[in-house]
Amino acid sequence: MANIPTPIESSYGFVLNGKGYIACGYNGTLTTNVFMYDPGTNTWTQKNNFPGTARQNHVCFSANGKGYLFAGFIGGSSNTNEMWQYNDTTDIWTQKTSAPGPGRNNPTFLIVNNRIYVGMGGTTNISVEYSDFYLFDPIGNTYTAVDSIPVGRGGAANFTLGNLGYVGLGVSATGTYLNDFYTFDPSTNTWAQIDTFGGGARACVFNEIVNGTPYIGCGRYANGLYKSDNWTYGTKTDVHEMTNIANTTLLCYPTPTSGDFTIDMSGYSIGERRINITDQLGRVVYITTSSQDKVQLSNKLSPGLYVVSIVQGVRHDYARVLVE
Repeated sequence: MANIPTPIESSYGFVLNGKGYIACGYNGTLTTNVFMYDPGTNTWTQKNNFPGTARQNHVCFSANGKGYLFAGFIGGSSNTNEMWQYNDTTDIWTQKTSAPGPGRNNPTFLIVNNRIYVGMGGTTNISVEYSDFYLFDPIGNTYTAVDSIPVGRGGAANFTLGNLGYVGLGVSATGTYLNDFYTFDPSTNTWAQIDTFGGGARACVFNEIVNGTPYIGCGRYANGLYKSDNWTYGTKTDVHEMTNIANTTLLCYPTPTSGDFTIDMSGYSIGERRINITDQLGRVVYITTSSQDKVQLSNKLSPGLYVVSIVQGVRHDYARVLVE
């Protein structure tokens, strides 16, 4: 495909109306360049420069028809926590209220149910890595603190599946590269740890969802040492190889369902149970805990076949649910 007009690194972008946008980065000096890529004509067009301070190691994303640029390294040992919004119709950037807390190098974002969450990241020398996270309302131009991720990090991987956000990998304040992964559930404002990443600890990876499947790859696993592998999240054997899928203790009904169904755990001992729901590729799409005998879920899942698993102590039971 056509080369971008200027070589660049540590630049990030977003998609609006079928066009790709790349903003800021480093090419021997920090830049404010903004380029638009049109896949229909395979051409790049330079747009108005980003009006803020030149930067790299920021994040970009699109939500609700607008592009956004958040935080980043602005030179020396300085980072920023600024939030900017881009209108592709007018080619104008508008500065929004900055996020709470300090400036952030290599922060993290999530878009879950069209709501924007930002935070984490750290100092330039990785002496401090933040765990705080915020819900950003671009209309009210306000931030609301949500639950912090259990382990602070910069350069993390992030993606969204269903009603859950996923954050993992990155580097901690001790300079340790991480391979843990967590889900964020906005409905309960909680983080839950899931299986660790199979490719080993690393930071500053690429991650993207293609046709509903998350891909994660490459990245740095030590100073000057880099990966070239590529991973997907999930396993195609999850639904089909369960041996205790039929049981009378755990009931899920109705199935098929148009979206609402009840998880009946009346046969369990008194106490808290963890509820995991996975899709056909074994990917966790919903996590919660409850001590109630019956839990009703409403419109949490897209159409498809799911496995509900209940864990209480050493006990682990499964049931299938078909959402039409």
